Amino acid sequence: MTTQRPAHRGIAWSKQKLDELDATITELDGLARNLQGDARTRADKAVDRIRSARDAFKAEVDAAGKAVKGSVADV
Repeated sequence: MTTQRPAHRGIAWSKQKLDELDATITELDGLARNLQGDARTRADKAVDRIRSARDAFKAEVDAAGKAVKGSVADV
């Protein structure tokens, strides 16, 4: 039986949320394509902000994953 440490569960949860964010961003991109003019510009900027936040979150998740792997190797 495999037991996951809390850190592993947290990283797995975070990766699941990243997948959900990717799907949401893809959907928002599609919806923004249907807009015109100023609405399209504002929607594109909003999606870009979401994408930037997602990228920052992913960087933190990746760093945490490396730290957890390193701490497990030290045991």
